[in-house]
Amino acid sequence: MYKYTKSNVKQGRSLKKAYATSTNFITAINNYPPHYYDDVPDIFGKVIETYVWHRLSTLFEMVSLWRKGKNEIDFVVKNKSLPPETILIEVKFKKIIRNNEIKYVLTHASDINCKTVIVITKSTMEYKKTNEIDTFFIPYYLI
Repeated sequence: MYKYTKSNVKQGRSLKKAYATSTNFITAINNYPPHYYDDVPDIFGKVIETYVWHRLSTLFEMVSLWRKGKNEIDFVVKNKSLPPETILIEVKFKKIIRNNEIKYVLTHASDINCKTVIVITKSTMEYKKTNEIDTFFIPYYLI
């Protein structure tokens, strides 16, 4: 997956991110026992992120990431509406997500005039509107 930039040349030169073609590979290669997902929830978050990437890549023509310094937005997609709208998607596999954990996502959305942010969560389903940005919190099992 390429970094989201306006220049194709910059996209080609920047670091890319790779995902397994199936979440089964992650579990099989690492030989995780079933209890491991409760003991180390970060691992399950990576599995969910891979699943979200796979779903998005079947729904959208272009799926990319955004990265600046230590901040990263997992997925940037454009829908096919006229004019095309950019949607930012962040995977946060937690029960409770604090505003400071997605502040950089909302700041970047505001910077690029993005009106929609989707946060994939462990169990939270909620809608918030912040500075004209619609933020949808959706549990991973509803994707």
